[in-house]
Amino acid sequence: MPTPKAIGDDGEQLALSYPQNNGLKLITRNLRQRSGEIDLIMQDAKVLVFIELRRRQSEQFGSALESVTYQKQQRLIQTA
Repeated sequence: MPTPKAIGDDGEQLALSYPQNNGLKLITRNLRQRSGEIDLIMQDAKVLVFIELRRRQSEQFGSALESVTYQKQQRLIQTA
């Protein structure tokens, strides 16, 4: 049975393929700073793109989008 980390790593690899197939270049994965973590940093021409990956097994407690709270957004901004 796969571990939660293995499931997350597989999901991250799958999620990475979409922007790469649309011309974005991977800069780094799982950037960790004191303020937080950014899952993917990619480049689209001259623009840096910061990607937060979220996965939910069900929407019983809200969607993946809804799980990115204001506090999480602020940590992402500070980390970026």
